[in-house]
Amino acid sequence: MTYSSTLVASIQTALNQPAFPGGMVMWGLFMLSILCWVMILSKALFLRRLKLSDQKFSKRLRASRTTLEVFEEGWESEGSAQYQVYLAGAKETAFQLLGSRECQVGVVDLVRDAGFLSEQQTKALRQAFRSGFREAQMRMEQGVAGLRLIGNGAILLGLLGFVWTMMTGFDTATGANEVMPIIGSALGFLAVALMVTAPAIVARGAFLIVLRKRKYDLRRFHDDVVRLFERKFCQSSAGVSHSLTEEEVGQSDDDGINPGSGEKKQYHSIRDRLLSDSSEPLSLDGIQINPIAKQAATHSK
Repeated sequence: MTYSSTLVASIQTALNQPAFPGGMVMWGLFMLSILCWVMILSKALFLRRLKLSDQKFSKRLRASRTTLEVFEEGWESEGSAQYQVYLAGAKETAFQLLGSRECQVGVVDLVRDAGFLSEQQTKALRQAFRSGFREAQMRMEQGVAGLRLIGNGAILLGLLGFVWTMMTGFDTATGANEVMPIIGSALGFLAVALMVTAPAIVARGAFLIVLRKRKYDLRRFHDDVVRLFERKFCQSSAGVSHSLTEEEVGQSDDDGINPGSGEKKQYHSIRDRLLSDSSEPLSLDGIQINPIAKQAATHSK
């Protein structure tokens, strides 16, 4: 009770300071406090809406039968970061194969008949996905840096009020009895500044933790959807199987969604080659075999 009374008294004394600079400093701190809480609430709502939008888009993508079905039907989800990444790649694919980034009826059939992307077109597709990822990431991080500026600005205003009150107070003080109210008034500015700064610092730390998880999920989605598009539309990736799960890209009747059964790799035993006839070349698929290793394998047989 004593500490709270002392704090209230210090703030009250600071409020009784002249309009310049005491009143202006308090007004600035009050405005920063309002701005801080507005940014905190808006950012919290944004992250909540981002999570729900990503879940909704992910569910819709899993239910799609073809890779570009979501793009063809004109699905809109501005709050979803994953949709922003997907849309960037879908538009680039349509542009490279059809010459237009606008969604149109029958785009799935038109893209299927257009064939595969060349190597240069594949590079453009990857660049489009990277651009979409960067834009989505920057959009997620908006507002977090502003909380740091609010905290720094509040501290600077508090120090300004503290220093100014101390200087003017000591200049006009005529006795020791007048010094203590001056110090209490100066500390009131710092107390208000700390009350403005603390929520900004705590909220910024909490948002950074949440954003780290969101960015990790977005990066994983980016990698998965790039592999999905390359397997479906890129000539260099045709027939290659990727280890994407149904939960990540969705079960589909189209070979662009369900991974194909690619060729199985064949593995050879180098020990058998080492124990082969000495007259055979000491090489394995272009790799030179060390004669000492061959001799050691022969003795250990």
